[in-house]
Order: sequence, then structure tokens, then C-alpha cells
Amino acid sequence: MRATRAAIVATAHKSTESAPFQLLLDCYASTKGTDNNVVELEDKLRRRPDASLNDVIQALCDTEDPAIRLKLSVLGLSLAPIVEKIDLVVEVVHTVVTDVWSQVRKDGGRYVAKHLVPVLPLATLEAIFIDILRLCKTDGTEWRSLDGGFYLLAMVLSTTKRVPSAGYALGGHTLDHLPAILLTDLKPAVYSAMKNEQLSVREHATAAMTNYVAISDPFTQIGTFQEVISKLHLHSPHDVLPAAHADGLLDVAAQLVPHIPIAFLAKHWHVVFPTCEKYIMHLASTVRQKSSLLVRALAALSVEAPSDTSLRLLQSILTSLATPCSVHPDAAQRDFFWQRLEGNFFVPAISF
Repeated sequence: MRATRAAIVATAHKSTESAPFQLLLDCYASTKGTDNNVVELEDKLRRRPDASLNDVIQALCDTEDPAIRLKLSVLGLSLAPIVEKIDLVVEVVHTVVTDVWSQVRKDGGRYVAKHLVPVLPLATLEAIFIDILRLCKTDGTEWRSLDGGFYLLAMVLSTTKRVPSAGYALGGHTLDHLPAILLTDLKPAVYSAMKNEQLSVREHATAAMTNYVAISDPFTQIGTFQEVISKLHLHSPHDVLPAAHADGLLDVAAQLVPHIPIAFLAKHWHVVFPTCEKYIMHLASTVRQKSSLLVRALAALSVEAPSDTSLRLLQSILTSLATPCSVHPDAAQRDFFWQRLEGNFFVPAISF
């Protein structure tokens, strides 16, 4: 059996276990239940949305059958726009996106972004962000909950648009700036997630960060890229991060490259490439590939908009890759000949 958070349990209403709701559960569970019966019962529940949503949340926590939970999640989220109490809306979103079944989590995240963000009040959306980011920042959060939380954030941010001279469009709302909780808590949550061993957690966290940076101002875009490179660099020419952590940050850096001005990259190449290079020589093959993908992203950016600056950057990239280990200016780097050679070969191999 699953249970909601202690905070939710402490504030949740006692389930009413209404007759229509129990009949609906029976229809969901029965192969003999007709679509007409289901629609009729769901319509009855919408006449008392708060009590019905409370029943749905309780059933989501108590029901073992994932197929039934999938149906319940759709019903619960569809009730959210007509529910008066914000805490119930936050609770159902939280319960759905932290479900143990990935399809429930993903379908829920997509539903929220497509159907709820355009219609929910801004205060409700901000309450959802606060809840999900608190979840993603909490040490010890189970990986499936992180997976669903970051997936939801990535989906919502993918629908958020930057509007020239007007700020941001979040669903039906026009904002001067993004909700404060996103500005203060998203990046710390993502950086923490980069240490997670679960690949899907890192991927969804990366998507959330990338979508956030894509709609940010140039100062934030450059600053975020600098932060990621600094975390990879470790202020040491030789120390490297563990494989999973390095994989995550290198992936974030590669996704951020299209948003960084060529002039900035060319000016700071003496810092960027040595950081890439030491991960090209990482003992873990996955890290070498991720670092090569970062170099590839830098090379792709330099040829997409030809200019004197971009050509200088491309020349710097090719020169750096062509420098053989035997004459590398840093003697310590010569000990990783085959790893560096393999990593360097990944770059042209994945470029064609």
C-alpha cells in the first residue's frame, strides 16, 4: 500500500466513500462496466468536486492495481479546475506525479502542463511549484518521486513562453517575471539531482533546467553555464567527479550551449576545454561520451552562424582535439593516452 506524505495525511479530509464513487471504482475494476456507466458516474462526482477529489486521492493511495490508478489519476486531475480548495489540487498533483508506476507519473505530468496550467489560478500554480520543488530538494526523496517531480517541472516549463516587452506567458497568465520559487529553488534542486544514480532522474532534471534557461534572460543563461562548468572543473586540473554526477552535469552543459553567445565561449575557451578534456579522459566510458557530446555541441554552435569569432572558436576546438598526448603541455595528462584518444574520436564520430 502507498501512503501520501505525513503533511498531507495530517491535513487531508476523511474519505467520504460515497456510493457513486464506490460504484465508479467497481466499474473501473470490472471488465463488464460500460463506458456509459463510467461517464454517468464521473458526471455525478463532478457535482461535488471537493469531496469527490478527496475520495480519488484516498483511492490513489489505497489501490494496488496500476490500471485503475491510471484512470483515477485522470479523473482526479480533471476535477482540479472546479475544486475550491488549493490544498486538494496540490495534493492530487503530488499524489499522481509521485506514483510508483511511470505511466501514471508521465501521463499526469503531461496532463497538468496541457490541461491544468492554462486554466488554474496563478496562486494554485505557485502552490504546486512550491510543493514539487520542496519534494525535489528534500534529501532522501525516493527516486520515483524525483523522476515524476522533475518531469512535471520540465513539461510545465516547456509550455512557458517568454513574451517580448511583456515578460512571460504561463498558461493564461502574463507575468513580469517567473514565480519566485522557480528563480530561487529550481537550480539547487537540479544540481542535487545530478548526483542521483537513476538516469531518468538526471534526464528529467536536465530537461527542467534546459527549459528554464531557454526562457531566461542572457545574464541567467551565461551565469548558469558558468556554474555548471565550475562544478565540473572543481578548481583542480586533475580531480574529477564520480561518473553519475559528471554524466548529469556534462549533459546539462551540452544542452545549455545553444543559448550561450559565441563570443563568450571563444573568450573563455581556455577554461571550458580543459574542463571538457579531463572528462574526455575519465575512466568511465559514459562520461567520456558525455564530454564528447559537449565538445560536439560547442563545435556545432561554431558552424551554425559563421563569423570571425565562430571560426576562431572552431579552430580552437580542432586544435585542442588534435594535440597528441605525447606532447601535451600537462605531463599528468599524458598518462591517459587511450582514454583521451577514444574520447577525442567520439567527437567526429557523433558529428556525422
